Amino acid sequence: MIAGGITLHEALKASVVLEAEGVFIRVVDIFSVKPLDKEGIIREGLACNGLILVVEDHYENGGIKDSISSILSTKKEIVVDGLGIKEIPRSGTPGELVIRFGIDCKSIVTKVKEMIREWGKK
Repeated sequence: MIAGGITLHEALKASVVLEAEGVFIRVVDIFSVKPLDKEGIIREGLACNGLILVVEDHYENGGIKDSISSILSTKKEIVVDGLGIKEIPRSGTPGELVIRFGIDCKSIVTKVKEMIREWGKK
């Protein structure tokens, strides 16, 4: 999983929940890697059965997922999926907003399980 800022904290919480269920993931803080470490991202993606989930707290178009997908465009054995903002931003507390936009711990856990079911079969 690749995340940054508030979504990094949600991703770390999700990793604890998933580990308790026997699902082990890696979490990469995207803001600690500049420029993007292409070889490192490929290495981590391959080590995680070819599944990468990007969680971002802004619009997906032109965001982190697009950057990661671009890096991995020639690596057909790695699937990149994402959670991000899909509607007009609203006001609210950070806790309310991560839930509203589906980038909270619970949404991340659900998405990881979905990816394992859907893409893990291939």
